[in-house]
Amino acid sequence: MPEPNGADWRQYPGEPISKEEYRRVLETEAGACACGGTFSVDAPLRCPACRSEKIERGETKIHFD
Repeated sequence: MPEPNGADWRQYPGEPISKEEYRRVLETEAGACACGGTFSVDAPLRCPACRSEKIERGETKIHFD
């Protein structure tokens, strides 16, 4: 059954990758922060201004406190 956006995973021409490979590529593509740190999939979502981890998840947006 196609996804709501019309995509159909059965028609994907490539080979699937593992969760570990996906995470490695995602973190590599995210690059380094201007402060010298690195981005991680396991890091908590934080406000870029105050680093608060208290968030309110909206319908289509994330709102920090």
